[in-house]
Amino acid sequence: SKPITTLCYIEQDGKYLMLHRTKKKQDINGGKWIGVGGHLEEGESPEDCLVREVREETGLHVSRMKFNRTRFFEPSNTLMCNFTAYVDNAKALHINQEIDRCKWFTPEEARANIRPNSLAEWFLDAYLDEKK
Repeated sequence: SKPITTLCYIEQDGKYLMLHRTKKKQDINGGKWIGVGGHLEEGESPEDCLVREVREETGLHVSRMKFNRTRFFEPSNTLMCNFTAYVDNAKALHINQEIDRCKWFTPEEARANIRPNSLAEWFLDAYLDEKK
């Protein structure tokens, strides 16, 4: 079976929450801004995974989500499922020890700061282009 990962952008008042990771050694996302996400655990659906990852990484509770698209990521042999998530209370934000810092970006700032030439960038651009 191929591994599945989720990647989501948390949207609130027209801004997007991005995470900055510098903690893990050999982190391909180290020093870059990315969305929230991770690998599915045994028996999880992509939606379950997204809710759990958002809670673990940000302390936020997903109230609803919108599925955007999937794309196969060759280097890690992974199917990535991209969502936009909405949260009840953005003020409850509390990042965990894996995350170095987080920030709410406007769409323009998000495009400018996301990890370049990445699948995360492709998902973000596709989503923002559709919203126009």
